[in-house]
Amino acid sequence: MIDMTFVVPQEWEHNTYALHAKLDELFGRRAETKYLWSIVPGLGGGALLYVRAPTVPTTAMPAFSKATPCPEAGDEATFSVVAMPTTKDARTGRRKPFTRENDTGRERWFQRRAEQFGFVPIEVRHASSRRWIGKPTAEKPHSPWWIDATTFVGRVRVTDAAVFREMLENGFGQGRAWGCGLFVVA
Repeated sequence: MIDMTFVVPQEWEHNTYALHAKLDELFGRRAETKYLWSIVPGLGGGALLYVRAPTVPTTAMPAFSKATPCPEAGDEATFSVVAMPTTKDARTGRRKPFTRENDTGRERWFQRRAEQFGFVPIEVRHASSRRWIGKPTAEKPHSPWWIDATTFVGRVRVTDAAVFREMLENGFGQGRAWGCGLFVVA
């Protein structure tokens, strides 16, 4: 896998749907190519787009690219991930986001995923926000919807390198089509 950084045009900075569509155009449909992406504020304004994909697109050159770092068992690494923590509604069986005030639920969700994906958290901080998504139509010109995105940052210790590497390739949690799940390590 290759990690790439692109500068985001200002008109797409807050348009998750347009970014998703452009990335599908560059890399192929996400469901088939499994690329992951996340948008982060850039220094001095603007935004940067991080993408992890099997190949570099031939029609657009990233500002920077490198092989995805893969820590070994026992290694410690700093990390950042925008995730979409959800819980299952006992009554309906459907997934729903945690309420914005439920920090304990988000922390437990992250801890469960850590065990599942071959690492243990050493230090974790998080902040949540709403990410607006949607494509206006003629019938519904103001019909965007939102996802509840939580940014987790901190340090982790890898316990199972193979499982951790698989998570780096496939993503962390739900909402990968909308810029969640790209687990960045340094």
